[in-house]
Amino acid sequence: MPPALALAAHAGARGAPSEVLFRADAAGVLAAAFVGAFARVRASVVAALVVAPVVLAALHVVLAGRGDGATSLAALAAAAATGAAGLAALGRAFACPAPAAGAVAAAVLLVAGSAVWWADRAAEPFPVARRAQVRQAVLDVDLVTAAAYDAAGHDRLHAADVYDATTIAATTVAPPTTATTASLWAAVGALAAGAAALVGRRARAAARAGAVP
Repeated sequence: MPPALALAAHAGARGAPSEVLFRADAAGVLAAAFVGAFARVRASVVAALVVAPVVLAALHVVLAGRGDGATSLAALAAAAATGAAGLAALGRAFACPAPAAGAVAAAVLLVAGSAVWWADRAAEPFPVARRAQVRQAVLDVDLVTAAAYDAAGHDRLHAADVYDATTIAATTVAPPTTATTASLWAAVGALAAGAAALVGRRARAAARAGAVP
């Protein structure tokens, strides 16, 4: 049995039931993304990337009654905040108003966090032989589902609401992992922040050149 499913099978033996824990963890990950999207000053960035994940991990331990999954939750929350902060910075670099840039960045993370619901539709336009790969690629961006398995020990793909409304659980996909999903969003955030810095430097250089008599 895969480790994620083994954890799901034993969840609820101590502390909160896995579904309750999952919902709390999912709310925490999305909250971290929201904070990251609207963080601009250094203190708020530190809060989003460092303080919030640590606090969420501590709350997870209290609610779960065990330490299992706390590190995964902290990693996913930090990655969500990093991805959202980077995307928002890139939007601001292209002169998008800060509130709008933050809203778009938060929306991107929210859509990604609900990938389990639209992975089937995303795969439909592709040839049958490639649909499993597309579903897996889409599912791997889902921070919420990764938190379900690696943090809460909740078998999200076979939960009644998902299983009854989608076909993804009946396909050959593996649950997203913290290593893959957190790394992906951390990379997105870093690349977006780097691009934002580059755009900002070029804009400042152009402004200085234009100011020279």
